[in-house]
Parts: sequence; C-alpha cells; structure tokens
Amino acid sequence: MNGSEISVSTGEKGNAGSITVPVGQNISLDNSKITASTSGQGNTGIINLRGTRKIQLVNNSEISNAVDEKGVGNAREINLDTAELSLENSEITSSTSGVGNAEVSPCRTPPVSPSITALFPRK
Repeated sequence: MNGSEISVSTGEKGNAGSITVPVGQNISLDNSKITASTSGQGNTGIINLRGTRKIQLVNNSEISNAVDEKGVGNAREINLDTAELSLENSEITSSTSGVGNAEVSPCRTPPVSPSITALFPRK
C-alpha cells in the first residue's frame, strides 16, 4: 500500500468490523494506515495481517486501534503473523482515551525466532 488507508469504526452502538489482509509473502505499507476505532459504545475491530516473509512499515505508516475519548469499549487485537517485522519512522499502537482496554499481539511467528527491526530518526 502506498499513500492509502483502510479503516473501520463505530460512532454509536455496536462493534466495528475487523480488517484481515490474507496471506501474502510480503506486506508493505508506505505512508499508509490500517486503523480500527470506536467513539461510541462498542469494541474496535480486530486487525489481522499475515505476511509469510515480512511485514514492513515505512514513511509514517501506522497500524492502530483506539477507543476515543468519549468511547466505551475495548481496542481489540492487532495480530501480525510474520517471520520479519520492520518499522521505519512508523508505529503500531493500541490505545484507549475512553473506558476500556487496549492490547497488541505484535508477532506470531513460526518456530524460528522473528527478526524485528525498528529504525527511528536521529535527534
């Protein structure tokens, strides 16, 4: 994805839908967002990405779920299933400013240890 956004949200009562990106060898986000949120009463959707080789986020990309300030619900799981996770000037976040819980399952990997790379700008 380049300069794109995929999002689900709920603003009243009910749960937001889930986002699933099916199996791909590499999943790359470049200046892109995948988000799930709630500002009403309900849970965010679950975000599922499966890149058999690599999931890469670059150039201010974001994978996030959030319960907004007036929301009541849980920020559901972010599941990343990959052998390698790479972040460059990007973020993966789960948060709540309202009432509820937030959680992230950063990596489910095969029996081999995953490679996680995070690059941050110099100050």
